Amino acid sequence: MKQSDHTSQGAPAPHPYPRIILDVHTHHPAPQPEAIIAMEPEALPAPDSHPGQFYSAGIHPWSLSALTIPADRLATLRRAAERPDVVAIGETGIDTVHPGAAPLAGQLNAFRTHVTLSESLAKPLIIHCVKAQDIILGLHAEMQPRQPWIIHGFRGKPSVMRMLTAKGIYLSFGPKFNPDTLLAIPLDLLLVETDEAPCRIQDVIALLNATRPEVTPTLLATNLRRVLPLTEPGGSPSATTH
Repeated sequence: MKQSDHTSQGAPAPHPYPRIILDVHTHHPAPQPEAIIAMEPEALPAPDSHPGQFYSAGIHPWSLSALTIPADRLATLRRAAERPDVVAIGETGIDTVHPGAAPLAGQLNAFRTHVTLSESLAKPLIIHCVKAQDIILGLHAEMQPRQPWIIHGFRGKPSVMRMLTAKGIYLSFGPKFNPDTLLAIPLDLLLVETDEAPCRIQDVIALLNATRPEVTPTLLATNLRRVLPLTEPGGSPSATTH
């Protein structure tokens, strides 16, 4: 999914992590102090418009219009990705179903570009994957990423989950999920999100916890901190629980 707003630029620098972050992927409008807001690079608000807000920035496969990302848009993406409040790259991805998605060749080119940014900036990659797990796994084998990959909004079967988690890929669950998959997923590879759902992240966690009681805010905050090892001012590790 994607969201639009105003655009801006910034320079890389350490960023404080003063609170518990639970929601790895949302399109709810800022401020979202417990969340990472996913936005197209042109849509990022000015860095000082919501102090302390974290974002991910990427070009969604539905918004691609060519086999390659135009030079001006690629430059905007790179500038956005370097901002200190942009803590993840994406969402990018592969969608073989949606009629508005770009041709597969264009999606593949854009995905590889986002992976290169993720690796060069040491920021995790957030992935939109629709009926494309085999392609994602092929790209993972091809590119051998060192940064974490996160598939957001995962609703797949346990068999698909096992293929992805066997490669160390994180899976983010929203309010709609496969209960059998939740019961089987390695807990250290589980994340949580609201995406566009009209609910709070606490509501999503409550749904997951009702199916698998080990899924708690502490577990999820710890997992997200592993993916995003941000620090407090001065370089000390941030707390993940009260």
